[in-house]
Amino acid sequence: METSSEAVARARRNRTLIGGAVAIAVVAVAVAIGVIAAQNGASNAGSPPPANTTGSAMSAGTSPTASTSAASHPETTAPSDASERSTLPPVPLDGIAEVPAGAGVRVTSIDAVEGEAVVPGEIAGPALRVTVEIDNSSADAIDLRTATVTLAYGDPLQPGNPISKPAGASFPDTVEPGQSASGTFVFEVPKDQRDRVQIAVDLSIDDPIIAFEGSVG
Repeated sequence: METSSEAVARARRNRTLIGGAVAIAVVAVAVAIGVIAAQNGASNAGSPPPANTTGSAMSAGTSPTASTSAASHPETTAPSDASERSTLPPVPLDGIAEVPAGAGVRVTSIDAVEGEAVVPGEIAGPALRVTVEIDNSSADAIDLRTATVTLAYGDPLQPGNPISKPAGASFPDTVEPGQSASGTFVFEVPKDQRDRVQIAVDLSIDDPIIAFEGSVG
């Protein structure tokens, strides 16, 4: 049978064990709290500061205002040189036109032909084949690489569409002093709208446009 002294000793041992367990638990909780705090600090240090959403919204809001202002005040451009160029008064289809560059231009032939459609946009049918000759009476060669010939017909005038066949021939690149050069061009022109035919020759942007006009039987 346990004596009173033994009971007292056993109670003291139990209190010691319980106290030690409590101390260990407290230490474990303290360590866990320290670890969590350290992790939170590292996470906050690596995260970027929050964006200034108010400033971004204000910046984005200013763009439509600027765009609207630009759209309401479009830039104006100066007229091109082509819009300021002049066309000489038309001369008869069998006449000769002189230009300041020292060239004499004339239409040497106009033939009625049957146009053949070759490329998209062309329409087979009645056409006129026009041959234009350029005489160089100047002391310098005349550059013809950008020279063009167009045709209009009817009243009011409407453009005659160029057509590939029967084949024509473009101007050579240049015409030397004292020489002449020719080019042949084909345009769609209805047979019943040839009372008024105008042929325009554009040698270069530095010269006025030359026009020939008359009736083609």
